[in-house]
Amino acid sequence: MLFRSVLVKHYGYTRIQFSAPIRAAYTGLAEAVGHVPDTIHRCLEGDLKETPVHPLPFSYRQFAVGVGTHWARRTVSDKTWVDIWCETVNAALREGKRIVADDLRFSNEAALVPYMMTVVRLSMMDESPDPTKVEGLLAGYEADWMFTNDETPSHLRLKVHEWAQSPKPPRL
Repeated sequence: MLFRSVLVKHYGYTRIQFSAPIRAAYTGLAEAVGHVPDTIHRCLEGDLKETPVHPLPFSYRQFAVGVGTHWARRTVSDKTWVDIWCETVNAALREGKRIVADDLRFSNEAALVPYMMTVVRLSMMDESPDPTKVEGLLAGYEADWMFTNDETPSHLRLKVHEWAQSPKPPRL
């Protein structure tokens, strides 16, 4: 989140998430049952991500995994979210925007992205996969640039600023 926020706030990047359609669906559902914007934000980004909020019988994470992984990837196509993301990103790139996607989780997403943009990976100190979450699926994935989130937020923020201001090697 810090990496993305620095790029968006200070360097004009546009955030385009693989999960945007799922987040929009959850938001619509939450609004339909009367949840206020602050509660929805907390479900999507904060302390309520793992918690069902009445009257919905599931948390946002359960909804995202159920719709995103179990339904769309397994029933429709494993490329469902990649295809939607590519269309959105290509439109933004045609407009000259720089893109940051901070929710890359699956190998088919990771395989596609290097053809479109530079891959910068932020790894956590402990990346042991949790079988209930998809965040650890790309542990060990090679990236063009790598940051390790093992120090203070201010030190990581400084490293992100240094990266964003440095000349990047050309893509091959």
